[in-house]
Amino acid sequence: MPGRHVTDHQMRLFMQFRQSDSVAAAAAKAAFSPATGHRISA
Repeated sequence: MPGRHVTDHQMRLFMQFRQSDSVAAAAAKAAFSPATGHRISA
């Protein structure tokens, strides 16, 4: 789905939050959708 690109900073935040949070929670904290989080984690 088209939209805004995920920045390097968002990726670093996501990976940091993913250590302790679910994919959905980490994605929300990094300011992108849970679907994007699942796509990155796969």
